[in-house]
Amino acid sequence: MKFSNHIYTDNRRVFMNKRNHNLASHQFEVVAIGDSITEGLNLNRFQYVDYTWLNSGISGDISTLLTDRVSVDCLDFKPQVVSLMIGINDIRNYFNKMDYIHKLSSEDELRKVLISSTLEIVSKLIAANVEVIYTQILPVNEVEKNNGYINQFIDEINLELYNELKDDVTIIKANSFKNEVNNLDLNFTYDGLHLNELGYQVWCELLNKEVRRKLGK
Repeated sequence: MKFSNHIYTDNRRVFMNKRNHNLASHQFEVVAIGDSITEGLNLNRFQYVDYTWLNSGISGDISTLLTDRVSVDCLDFKPQVVSLMIGINDIRNYFNKMDYIHKLSSEDELRKVLISSTLEIVSKLIAANVEVIYTQILPVNEVEKNNGYINQFIDEINLELYNELKDDVTIIKANSFKNEVNNLDLNFTYDGLHLNELGYQVWCELLNKEVRRKLGK
């Protein structure tokens, strides 16, 4: 089955299918799901973690596709805690006119799809008695891109999701990664979108703190 319009993403899906098959009898206390930012996450990179965890991030992933795979790539491993970050590809694909899957015609449509898909993912996790740590969509800081407008849209989505989710999940706010003009701080990124070593260190520290708290460690 073709997963997306990206060769890498499809190859990652093939890898994940094989991995899931090989790990069919395994359980992990923590699973991280999301797109390329999550795929690059390594919770062991900066400090020792005393829990088992699995990375189910897929580069290029979008909210609706993650909704479809949350069971096979996450819940099947019986996690107690799930780290979720998703949405930046939905937004960038639309604004960069690369929305080959949704083919949305307006920002309102994008907003509706992204919000509803994210809430559906969280609902599936909560229904499975999973503790959710939701990291808000990070801003961008890309050369020759309309950062201000895109980041304003991201802020609006983050605010709406915060109001919807604040009583049910733990939320890591995007503010920790912003500079003084609301862009992704260049100290935390190598390309204006993805996190660099320092960016991952900040995220890992925030995640580890919340994971350990939820696991009672």
